[in-house]
Amino acid sequence: MVTADVPAPDATELEAARSRLGLSVSQVWIAYFAIGGNARQRDVESWLSGATYAPDREHDLLAVALNEELAARGLDRMVPYRNDVRP
Repeated sequence: MVTADVPAPDATELEAARSRLGLSVSQVWIAYFAIGGNARQRDVESWLSGATYAPDREHDLLAVALNEELAARGLDRMVPYRNDVRP
């Protein structure tokens, strides 16, 4: 796990989406886990806060989880992926 002196820009976008949706870290972790994420909840919390840098795959799975909820609520601003992801 890589620590970050300054939050990664994409961590800020993940956290902004989580906050906009009104989801707890636990709710995000459950959605992330349900689509194949395998990190611990405390790792997800650390990535969302920008304290540590999420690996590309894990970031993209978090983005998928958040984007699915944004789409389900009819919200249009999506979290960008680091890589091309086809859920």
